[in-house]
Amino acid sequence: MFSPPGVTGEKGFIGFEALRVFMSRDTFDDLVSQLVTAGTQPGPLAGALEELRCFYGDL
Repeated sequence: MFSPPGVTGEKGFIGFEALRVFMSRDTFDDLVSQLVTAGTQPGPLAGALEELRCFYGDL
């Protein structure tokens, strides 16, 4: 689950099951940018992101 800053609170967060990682807007934007870039390049991270997309649907 991704929740950008301002949606549910001042900080954004990424969540997997019960784990929530809160971060500033700049950190959140940087993380999303890196995940999008990594997800478009062949390799194990792209495969893992695709599998997570199947589970969660919002990556």
